[in-house]
Amino acid sequence: MIYKDFRVAANRHLQTCQYMVGCLTKLKTEERQNILDNIYYLSGYVIECIIKFAIYEYVHYPSQNDISGLRKEYKTFELNYNKDIKSHNLTELSETLQKIGGDTSSLDNRILSFPTLKELYQDWDSEIRYKISPDLKKKLTDSNLQQFVSSISEVYKKLGQ
Repeated sequence: MIYKDFRVAANRHLQTCQYMVGCLTKLKTEERQNILDNIYYLSGYVIECIIKFAIYEYVHYPSQNDISGLRKEYKTFELNYNKDIKSHNLTELSETLQKIGGDTSSLDNRILSFPTLKELYQDWDSEIRYKISPDLKKKLTDSNLQQFVSSISEVYKKLGQ
């Protein structure tokens, strides 16, 4: 896999989330919660892919090289695929981007400065594909997820600038 695949995956997952958000009004109550859960699950992967893409872009990683080969010295630490990139933890990935001097302002301005969106961001974990806690489910409302996906879309658009 090359790092530009992260951008392709982010776009694919984002389009799926946007489509599902658009279909929410057509769904029955019992179907709706499953779709909300899946919008949330996929939206986390959009953010993950955006951050990973940004890390590789920032360090000018050769676009033809496999992502697992990343090993670079930076300021006071070594950036390493297995240690710093392989994770699904959004906070850790964002911290890695910040450590190398990458721009997280789009993420900060569009998601982390809004309390509900920040909670959704911080609560996301790849394990939610199996089970979502009742407390988290309460946050997965139509309006919260519409705003979350919309904000993620704005962050994604910043990738091209």
